[in-house]
Amino acid sequence: MAIYKKQALVIGNDSYVRRPLATCVNDATDLSHCRRSIGFQTRCEINLRLNSMEAITRQFIQSIQSGSIVMFYFSSHGIQYDGINYLSPTDKNAHVAGHLDQDQRWSRANESNTSNHNCLCLCSRSRISRYFKK
Repeated sequence: MAIYKKQALVIGNDSYVRRPLATCVNDATDLSHCRRSIGFQTRCEINLRLNSMEAITRQFIQSIQSGSIVMFYFSSHGIQYDGINYLSPTDKNAHVAGHLDQDQRWSRANESNTSNHNCLCLCSRSRISRYFKK
């Protein structure tokens, strides 16, 4: 029986200048504890600004080993624009600028790492119509 390395990155952002959230950090913390209890090597990060989100995500992707079971969970604001999902760091308006394109990063991670199982979980609490006015 093969033993796989289980890796998880869990991010929860509540602390926005406009429209702060109340439960995302709790959700991320709870999920992180649950993942650890079943043997996941879990990194839990909360209230990240754009630079930190990019660096931590990049480090996590680079740490994925062949044959790993991988999970990514993000709880916070996010948007989808033109078919691309964007995760929102706590920086003001950073998500509108579209600097963090997680779909492309995860696609590259899947191409370069031969993990047996991948799980991408997003819990987004945003409505795009508020950001793009006609």
